[in-house]
Amino acid sequence: MSPAMIEPDTRLEPRLADRLSLLLALGFFATAILQGAIPVLAPGLTADEGLSSARVGLLMSAFLLTYALGQIPAGAIAARFPGRVLAAGFAGMVLGALLFALSSSFGWYALARGLQGLGAGTMIPAAGVLLVRHVPLDRLGRAWSIYGGASGVGYLLLLLVLARIVEAYGHRPFFLVVAGIALGVGILTFTSSQVRSGPPAGSVRLTPRGLVADLWTLMRSRKVTLLGLANVGGVSVSVGTLTWTPSYLHDDLGVSLGVAAAVTAGFAAAQLAGAPVVAFLLTKVGYLPLLAVVFAAMAVSMGLMPYLPGLISTLLVVMLVGFLTMIAFAPSFALIPVVVEMRLVGLAGGYLNAFGFIGALFGPWLFGMFIDRGWGYGAGYGMLAAFAVGGLLAVLGLQRALTVGSRPAGAIQ
Repeated sequence: MSPAMIEPDTRLEPRLADRLSLLLALGFFATAILQGAIPVLAPGLTADEGLSSARVGLLMSAFLLTYALGQIPAGAIAARFPGRVLAAGFAGMVLGALLFALSSSFGWYALARGLQGLGAGTMIPAAGVLLVRHVPLDRLGRAWSIYGGASGVGYLLLLLVLARIVEAYGHRPFFLVVAGIALGVGILTFTSSQVRSGPPAGSVRLTPRGLVADLWTLMRSRKVTLLGLANVGGVSVSVGTLTWTPSYLHDDLGVSLGVAAAVTAGFAAAQLAGAPVVAFLLTKVGYLPLLAVVFAAMAVSMGLMPYLPGLISTLLVVMLVGFLTMIAFAPSFALIPVVVEMRLVGLAGGYLNAFGFIGALFGPWLFGMFIDRGWGYGAGYGMLAAFAVGGLLAVLGLQRALTVGSRPAGAIQ
């Protein structure tokens, strides 16, 4: 048997569809805070806790690893029970934040980050099921742009407000506050009747044999693979920039942690600004041409980053990269029902997100290794530029395999 059929259920009118997108985006808001926490904590973890740069990078990778590993089971279960998956995810984020606040060793820190990542990893697969089920397909790009914009809000709160808690009091009060935020937005998310709803009519139970068969279908799809490789490029640039730019500004440009956080907040502000822009662009430009331009610009920006003459130029490029990552986010996820059957949307969303993050989790660790070996930030940002080039090549390959701008509902090829 296959996972639950994800057929169009109740299509909401535009205002209610936007409200659903906003409520689901609260989970992505909490995810952004947790994902971006290590860059803010890195100087203190290194100076006060004695962790090396490589170990700090591994804390980021621990989050990404469990985030990725939880995607496929979350997507499969969310096909029938997206609300239950979201509830488990919010619980994981809350408990992981509390565990980090109460810990004092690298092993427990890594375990806490893993639990946070496991919880955060449920957000996109469950949201993808609910959006496809309740939002008109011609408004999916707008829905994902609303959803993606929440990450910019989360990063702004982290870098401009929560970073002050870290500077003044350390990581323990910070994670206690974050646990409260995750609990609060989780409660708000469940004010939606769509989130609380049960399985759609005609759904079938998930079985191990059906899950394996559908996973094999996704794995042998050239289109799905290319879309996953493009996701690797975008996630790597986004995660790498947010993880190491504050340390780069502090170490190479000599700015304080507070100023470094404020500069990096330009990334989040630009992401937030990019959300309405991408919603507009998707009504004028095909998904794949837009993605190709974005990845080319990312590669150039990452290559130039460590050679810019001063703080202002660095801020401008950081903002450009943040803007570009948001422009890439919405079309990447809106393409999922284009390349897979409707019944596989939940599983495909988890699979593609896992694909991207498994490829990207090595980036923060490798960046830290480059610094520990004395190769400098130039080597790290050069690596991120290479990831962007890989994303561009994947988009060009997908463009050849898929008719640009079409939205067929047919089976995977």
